Amino acid sequence: MADEIDTTGWPDSLRELAEIIGIGAALHFVDAYAGRDYVYIPEALTEGHHLIQAIGETAARQLVDAAGRDRIPVPTMAVRRNLARKRLIREAEGRTSEVARRLGVSPRWVREVRNEPRADDRQMDLFPDEEG
Repeated sequence: MADEIDTTGWPDSLRELAEIIGIGAALHFVDAYAGRDYVYIPEALTEGHHLIQAIGETAARQLVDAAGRDRIPVPTMAVRRNLARKRLIREAEGRTSEVARRLGVSPRWVREVRNEPRADDRQMDLFPDEEG
């Protein structure tokens, strides 16, 4: 799933996490555990475990299977997180509901991002970034 979307510029730890649990769940992981250095992944999940609440049961089980009894570093992308998600939404192909499910966001937000005005390459920049 992670190969479908360009993850250039993402920290290696986030790319690796996305390969295991999917892009949407990886972004939810970052949101849920921002500010921590790492999250301990248990050997087995109990009902209502914080991982299940943060990333969903399927992704939590995948993470336990891949990294049970390990500490997973929490990738830091706080500044670029929303911009990255918007870029992913714009680049993603498929129906609104499919993109929302794949990226772990609401269909309403996918529609809003897709309907945002985009820069027109044919327009001249009146205030170009110039040095000096």
